[in-house]
Amino acid sequence: MQNSDQPEKEAIPAESTIINCKNCETTFEGKYCPNCGQSIKQYDRPLQFLILDFAGNVFAFDTRLWLSIKHLLTKPGKFETDYVHGKRRRYMPPFRLYVFVSFVFFLLLGFTTNRSVRQNKELITNSLLNEGPNDSIPDVVYMSKYLEGKVSPEDLDTFTEIMEKAAPDSIRVVAAKEPINLNLKIGEDKLDIKKIANNPEVYLARFFKYLSWSFFILMPFYGFLLWLLFRKSYRYFFAHFVMATSHHTVVFMAYALVLLSGLYLPAITNYLSNGFFFLLLIYFYIGALRLYKLRWYSVLLRLLTVLFIYSLVSMLATVPIVIMALT
Repeated sequence: MQNSDQPEKEAIPAESTIINCKNCETTFEGKYCPNCGQSIKQYDRPLQFLILDFAGNVFAFDTRLWLSIKHLLTKPGKFETDYVHGKRRRYMPPFRLYVFVSFVFFLLLGFTTNRSVRQNKELITNSLLNEGPNDSIPDVVYMSKYLEGKVSPEDLDTFTEIMEKAAPDSIRVVAAKEPINLNLKIGEDKLDIKKIANNPEVYLARFFKYLSWSFFILMPFYGFLLWLLFRKSYRYFFAHFVMATSHHTVVFMAYALVLLSGLYLPAITNYLSNGFFFLLLIYFYIGALRLYKLRWYSVLLRLLTVLFIYSLVSMLATVPIVIMALT
């Protein structure tokens, strides 16, 4: 008979599972290979498992995406500061976030621009080629087509009614007697104005493509300017590049909202665009204060210098972009 007072045998812990990585053949314990980082997860499983695993990955992506966007929009400088100081797991990588947002922005920009071009194609063609009925086009037609989509339908009707009551002779614009020179050249390349006027969507698509590509050069240049003036705060380029990508991402998100307002609330588009311009300046300043931790006037002067130089270089960069798009 077993003595009830005898202490129970201690549970023997199960042996740790030793795993041989199928990718690099490293022996280890745990869920991820310490050498190559590959997970031990097996995918030779039923379809139900694969569907649930895929849904989990998508949800995790969305969580990081929305948290990144939330902190970018509501807490200037927090996303950059956290990421630079090593709190990266919770966020999407800044450059990947920039690529995602810029893709959506340029897609929306192309759609809204092409929509506007389609609505005003006749006006654009007549303006470029100086072609019109009886060599004259009433101002009412010009202005109504220009304002269409930019103001509310009620305001457009009011404008048209007022203009139609004016004396017709006082509101006519006579086209130039001499047609536009259709033999314009850029270097050795001859521009076909008629072809451009008849197919503006093609050249706009090319322009937006080159413009989006140009930011892969302009954005690091912006980061270089930040490094040049704020390198006492962070010696290496990494922190400044994170700030540069974040600034571009926020600008694209802000003006994506402006483009959307042009589709659904055209009457407020100009106010929204101007308001965002000043809000972005304040946003950049607060974010730079949080990341660089310098005196307020020092941050202000340095940041204004960076923005001035970058704006100037960006405007100059549009010239070769336009030339490439037209030739």
